[in-house]
Amino acid sequence: SSGINADWPLRPGGGSNTDLFLQTIMQNLTGQRKLQDKIKYLLQNMNLAFCSERNEELYHHVFEDVSSLPEISVADMQFSLKLMSDTSRLVTSRRERKKTKSLLIYDSCTKTNEIIKGISEDCFTTMFLVVEK
Repeated sequence: SSGINADWPLRPGGGSNTDLFLQTIMQNLTGQRKLQDKIKYLLQNMNLAFCSERNEELYHHVFEDVSSLPEISVADMQFSLKLMSDTSRLVTSRRERKKTKSLLIYDSCTKTNEIIKGISEDCFTTMFLVVEK
């Protein structure tokens, strides 16, 4: 059986690192019948919101694999559902903050437009570009 190096940094900083963490978890789930403590440890200590934002498909695949374990306990299923729920709430909160930043830029453009006529087109272009990110 392959082990997981629990000394790895658990707050990955780049997209490829998050993919590596998620792929490592998937590899360690292969052939397992229930959720192992080492996998629970990684899932609990990883920045799952960041992983989800970097590679949503791979993130969902990990939790599909967890829920497909043939002998997963009710407690472990509840654990994984809580992680997914907490992660979803955090990702939604981050998205809302990004929207708020966009609205602040729009608001500052509106005020600028009231002061200096003729720049509204530039302001709306700026707002549109920020929202599109």
